[in-house]
Amino acid sequence: MPRTTRASSAEDRARKPRPPAPLEQKKRLKLAAIRKAARTTFTEKGFDAATMQEIARRARVAIGTLFLYADNKRDIAFLASMEDFDRARAIGAAFPTTPPLAEQFTAIFAEYYRLHHASPAMARIILSEFLFFNVGKHAREHAEGVRLIKAELARRAGLASARGELRATAVPADVAELAYIVFQGAVRAWVRAGADDLPAGLAACHRMLCLALEGVTAPAEAAVPVRRHRSAGIKPSAGAASTP
Repeated sequence: MPRTTRASSAEDRARKPRPPAPLEQKKRLKLAAIRKAARTTFTEKGFDAATMQEIARRARVAIGTLFLYADNKRDIAFLASMEDFDRARAIGAAFPTTPPLAEQFTAIFAEYYRLHHASPAMARIILSEFLFFNVGKHAREHAEGVRLIKAELARRAGLASARGELRATAVPADVAELAYIVFQGAVRAWVRAGADDLPAGLAACHRMLCLALEGVTAPAEAAVPVRRHRSAGIKPSAGAASTP
């Protein structure tokens, strides 16, 4: 019996996640400090006035250490927002695939609207500086994030196409690209206006998506009827409510 107990204890210890090694824990703490310092500095001073030196000072790391994590200020801004992007993408991907396509797309983009609504100053930096983010340690990570968003949009467009909701000529990847372009324009206009009215911003995005998707949507009699999902939180105008 004691032998069995010892074996069970060994198995329990094996199942428990090991705490991070001291060096790994130190790196995590440094990265968290850099992210916090970057957000504070960018929010207070804006992207142009913020300096790598000040971010390093606030994070209490050497400037050389900062450059181990980032090549430039765009890299730093991405680091400061990366966890938020990952969380927004995961939440959007969990939205049901049965509501109308415009509603699904709006729900995916809604998490980014909420992120920008919480910090308009960072939103202005993200939307202006990440547009041509192709140089730096984290440029590939940013590009991969965009690719994953478009892949999720295309997956949903493919499901809608299989249900007969899209025209036969509508390629899911093209539908995804169209929706992403509409989102980029809508969210920039909303942030430029102050990003203060979240419901209005989401409603405008939904209206624009409805208009854009009209060109690829199958005639009503050819599509399988779908019901609006309650958790979307979208309140479109009466004219747009019946458009997927």
